[in-house]
Amino acid sequence: MTLWFDVTDLHHWRIGHLTGIPRTGVGIHNGLVALGHEVRLFRYRKDDQRVVTVTADDLPETVCVALGGIPRATVSAEPVPTTTSMEGSSTQARPAAASPAKAEPARLFKRLIKTTGRLIPGYIRRHPASREFLSSVAECARSGARLCRAVVSPSYTRVLPPEAHQSSPIAHTVATVSRPDNHPDLPVREGDVVFAIVSTGLPSSVVEALQQRGARIVRLIYDMIPALKPQWVKPRDTEIFTAWARDVMRHSDLLLAISRFTASEAIRFCKERGLSSPRIEPVRLADVLELAHAGNSHQPPAFVPARPFFLCVCTLDIRKNHRLLYDTWTKLLTDHPEDSPDLLLIGTEHYFMSDFIRELEHDPLVKHRIHWLKNVSDADLGWYYRHCLATIYPSKYEGWGLPVAESLAHGKICLSSNTSSMPEISELPLFFSPWSRDELYELVRRVWRDEASRGALEERIRSSFRTTTWLDTAGEIMTALQKQATENFALPSSRHTTAMTESP
Repeated sequence: MTLWFDVTDLHHWRIGHLTGIPRTGVGIHNGLVALGHEVRLFRYRKDDQRVVTVTADDLPETVCVALGGIPRATVSAEPVPTTTSMEGSSTQARPAAASPAKAEPARLFKRLIKTTGRLIPGYIRRHPASREFLSSVAECARSGARLCRAVVSPSYTRVLPPEAHQSSPIAHTVATVSRPDNHPDLPVREGDVVFAIVSTGLPSSVVEALQQRGARIVRLIYDMIPALKPQWVKPRDTEIFTAWARDVMRHSDLLLAISRFTASEAIRFCKERGLSSPRIEPVRLADVLELAHAGNSHQPPAFVPARPFFLCVCTLDIRKNHRLLYDTWTKLLTDHPEDSPDLLLIGTEHYFMSDFIRELEHDPLVKHRIHWLKNVSDADLGWYYRHCLATIYPSKYEGWGLPVAESLAHGKICLSSNTSSMPEISELPLFFSPWSRDELYELVRRVWRDEASRGALEERIRSSFRTTTWLDTAGEIMTALQKQATENFALPSSRHTTAMTESP
């Protein structure tokens, strides 16, 4: 039996660091490999509707390195953080070099997007309508690039090298395709397992074809936010996600959920819509991606706060509740203007945050004391974790809440909201209501002012918190598979990882 891992979305990853879902996918893949299972990578090519096998070296540099591939000298290994202290000044991160394999039309369309963006003044660019326009331009550019590739290369030939045939239990032949069709090339056999836990782009026709070949489809549910909490996303996101969730429920052999809370929300989704759900098994995610520990040097990052600081690591999203942090620090700076600590926000901007960011940037009280960093490397993130007074996670709703576990794994106190999945992580955080500024204010004062109490709490965390590794997570996943295994689907004991290659 072979474990197939879908890397469709990872193939298009262009950020210089991995965020939550890609981190999870990479971690689970590496955990499965560490357990000794045979894991192969594939992706779905939307332009010609084909499923093709790839290796880690076919993926972008950041993903390639995380998956254990060979770094390419043509791409910068470390991202440069974009820092915005709320003074309106910023240092723009350098984008990673484009892959040499990129077609020239794609480069031209990318330039079109950038040029269009530059023509719009910053204060207009922040408006939601402007963002929607730029998003439409980007989609037009992507469609144009695909069209150009189709015109330049209307056919392709897929040839596997001899060693791939020797290591693969599946017989392959050379296939020349003159035009796309609706039957994907499926390099799987009966009894294989297909993990579609990162990508959301596999069409149901492909999934059904994989199942017809005898493969089992395993998906991972991170949260049900777009379907159950539409107030926090765009209407189009709710439509797309709800359709995807229905498809997942109908065409999955096993669903994994990243928490018991998420599993219960997925079941609620099915009940409210009259769907029968497949088996849903919660699995615990690892606390820290192993790649982050590769940068455990004591070299400080480019930006170091001048004062003691609290740390909040999460996307700037309305659901993440940064407004509570703003209100808390406003009161803190009003009551203790001289000696109060700073607040460091690490995360990229998401929906509905432009007005909030403008307020932070122009508020004289907080703009020098709340600092926003983007595109922070794993090494720098580790430094901020080690040197902060404590972390804060004020989110109103989470599928899991990885930064809470990350903070504890670093031996740091976490002030965490007490809703949804967060209490599942551990009893060690200091919990507060995400709707109470006063509760958070008192916890911040306690941790900041009482050094003895802070030291005792950190010692308790270091002595009692058990770190979960991706090997542990992978083991839970394989146990879930074992529970559902039948006589015709026996799990392997141990194999070496192999990979087939995609022809140019």
